[in-house]
Amino acid sequence: MPNMKDGVALGTPCTNTTRFVFGWDANGNVLACRSPLPGEQSQWVPGGKLVGVRAIRSECILDVYGQSPDFRQHVAAQSPDGLPLFCEYPWNFWAVHPAA
Repeated sequence: MPNMKDGVALGTPCTNTTRFVFGWDANGNVLACRSPLPGEQSQWVPGGKLVGVRAIRSECILDVYGQSPDFRQHVAAQSPDGLPLFCEYPWNFWAVHPAA
């Protein structure tokens, strides 16, 4: 995944909340830089399953099903220019995450 941060830690401060928000912790877990509530310090939070770089509005359901067959885990992607994406239901396409 392009521009992922290495060595990030859950709950520690971060600043990259709009583009290239994903990182790996020491155990290989995917984390995302997010602000827990408006006005609060951004921090590294669990990022769920990451499927890679996808185009905005490309189909997503097979990516999600491949990573989480029961659809219980969060599955994310990143656009070519670094925006965090989520699978927009029921339309079945990758969309920019509202927090970006």
